[in-house]
Amino acid sequence: MSEPEPGKPQDMGVPDDRAHLTVDRLAAGGRGIARAEDGRVWFLPRAVPGDVVVATVERDRGRYVEGRVVDLERASDARREAPCPVQDRCGGCPLMTLDEDLQREAKTEFVRDALVRIGKVENPPVEPLRSASASFEYRNRVEVVIGDDGSGTLVVGLHAEGAGGVVDVERCLLQPSPANAVLATVRETVARLEAETASVLLQRADLRVVIRTSGANGKILVALRHSGGAFPAAAQFAKAIADAHTDVLAGVVSIGTRPGQRGGSRTRTLVGRDTLDDVIGGLRFRLPASTFVQVSHAAVPVLCDLVENMAGRVRGKNVLDLYAGVGLFGIRLARHGGARVGGCDADTEAIACGIATLRREKIVGVELTHAPVARFLGQLSERTEFETIVANPPRAGLGANVVRRLARLRARRIVLISCDPATLARDVRALGESAWTLERVVPVDVFPQTAHVESVALLTRRAG
Repeated sequence: MSEPEPGKPQDMGVPDDRAHLTVDRLAAGGRGIARAEDGRVWFLPRAVPGDVVVATVERDRGRYVEGRVVDLERASDARREAPCPVQDRCGGCPLMTLDEDLQREAKTEFVRDALVRIGKVENPPVEPLRSASASFEYRNRVEVVIGDDGSGTLVVGLHAEGAGGVVDVERCLLQPSPANAVLATVRETVARLEAETASVLLQRADLRVVIRTSGANGKILVALRHSGGAFPAAAQFAKAIADAHTDVLAGVVSIGTRPGQRGGSRTRTLVGRDTLDDVIGGLRFRLPASTFVQVSHAAVPVLCDLVENMAGRVRGKNVLDLYAGVGLFGIRLARHGGARVGGCDADTEAIACGIATLRREKIVGVELTHAPVARFLGQLSERTEFETIVANPPRAGLGANVVRRLARLRARRIVLISCDPATLARDVRALGESAWTLERVVPVDVFPQTAHVESVALLTRRAG
């Protein structure tokens, strides 16, 4: 019998190119973490703490391994059967095989671990996670893809985990039933057009359908997003959706973009209206199809309460609302807190939407500007004192240029809303090296079943 090869885990009955592993915990993103006998860490999709598995190497990264489970020898007691029939293929809900309480524990650890490991914060002040959404049917916006399932078949669904094409999805459990009824119509239309002429869809690059539902009146706005020129089938899609959903449909629009370019999108109304009336945080908005707002209506009060609590006493004080979108947080701080608010966002339609709400609701004390955040900050006087800066950056985070400009401003506190623990940790570290100290972090479970976790953090400026 030959001696084991050094550095390779050896287990009775397990081939040399595989490892016998027990999953200890979850990594941010939802992959299971296990440590092999050789000391290396394995990251395993679809594995949960307590699973005993046999895994094979997908990518050997030297210090760690990205693996794949080939045999679940013993399922964890924490496992449950996923209620979604495509959960094992779709990349959207990696935590669905865990009870919601365990999901929340894991998400709290995602935030704490990122702040320690990436943010270099000792004993980070992470508070208990706040639940903000129902377990299912909480999304007011779902974007499905029309594409190849990997075998040459055209399907409507969501991206598979990794680079495995598109998973055929009949019904998404995260969106309400009326929106799933629209999804069924989209699927029927794709099947009919595919049978009539395959070239109509197969030659279309990056074709997506956005289904957006109003929490105020249940109306639905559908956007057909496409790139690469004209989309001849758009009118047929719009007619099919309008004919089947006259009771709930607000409108259908086509949004054309240029491949590889940011901005420059063209919106064309196909049926009905190009906006959706909604009430968000007690404010009435007329939302364009592509404008970002919180994807869970139920999460808005939780996030607004946290932002307003952390913002402190702002009556009569100057407040900045950066990456403001439609200006939700800033408008509420002006209306409820009496602040003087200056907000900015690079999305023209979002700013126009926010300005329209200010006029419609006769709210004063808020000025919204269309501008990239770094440029907006560069135009502010460094002599102006700000009580609070609220920032809700995209997944990429603030960035070094914005952090540098924030450091030059005279602000007492920053309220940072982040949708990614690693990004939050990087921003906290950069701000800490600049002028601010992390005081509070509250994780919020906006997206149950997924590995996403929102966080609201308070940083205060150090003296001197």
